[in-house]
Amino acid sequence: MARLLDAGPATLWELTSRLRWKRPWSDMRLLARHMAASETAAHLRTLEERGRAVRTGPDDRPRWVAVTDRASHA
Repeated sequence: MARLLDAGPATLWELTSRLRWKRPWSDMRLLARHMAASETAAHLRTLEERGRAVRTGPDDRPRWVAVTDRASHA
C-alpha cells in the first residue's frame, strides 16, 4: 500500500481496487469489494496514526497520500 500512496493522492476505492487480492478485483462481488474497502480503510487509519499517510481533500471524497520526510533530505 505504501507504494500506491507514493504514486500520489488516491481515494479509498482507488487504493482498494489497485491492491492485490485473492480474486481479481473485476471478479469480486460488490459485498466483497466493500469488505476489501473496509480492510483497506483500517490499514490507512494505522498509516495515519503512524504518520506515514495523510488524508486530504473534502470530507465527502477524501484522498490519501504518503507522508514524505523532507527534513531528512535537507
